[in-house]
Amino acid sequence: MPVTQTEATPLPRILLVEDETLVRLALSEELTALGFDVADAGSATEALQKLDRAAGVIQVAIIDFNLPDRKGDVLTNELRTILPELPVVIVSAYRHDMLRACFGQHEQVRFLGKPYRIEELVPLLHVLGIDPALEH
Repeated sequence: MPVTQTEATPLPRILLVEDETLVRLALSEELTALGFDVADAGSATEALQKLDRAAGVIQVAIIDFNLPDRKGDVLTNELRTILPELPVVIVSAYRHDMLRACFGQHEQVRFLGKPYRIEELVPLLHVLGIDPALEH
C-alpha cells in the first residue's frame, strides 16, 4: 500500500492567534493550502487551550500583538513556559524597534508589520526552520 504525503511527513503545525475573525480564517486557509496544519485561536486564552490539547506538537506560533485578553509578549512568555524554544512571529502595526524592546534579542522571534501578505510570512517561517510539508 503506497504511503501518502501526510503519512510520510506530518504537516508542520502552526498556532495562529488572531482576534480578527476574517483575517484569522483567511490566513488559516492560505497556510493550510500551502501545506501547514493550522490550529487557530481568537484570544490568548484560547491559544493556551489549543496548545494544551496539541500536547506540545506546535512548531511555531504566529501571534497578533494586540489581543483582547493580553498582549503578544505576555502570551509568548506563557507559551514558552510550556515549549521553551517555540519560534514566534509577532504580527503588529507597531514599529519593530518598539516591539523588540518587549522581546529582547531572542533569535526565535520575528516581526511582521500589518497589513501583510502570505508571501511575506512564509519566508519568515523558513528563517525559523518551518517549511510546508507539501511541494508546490
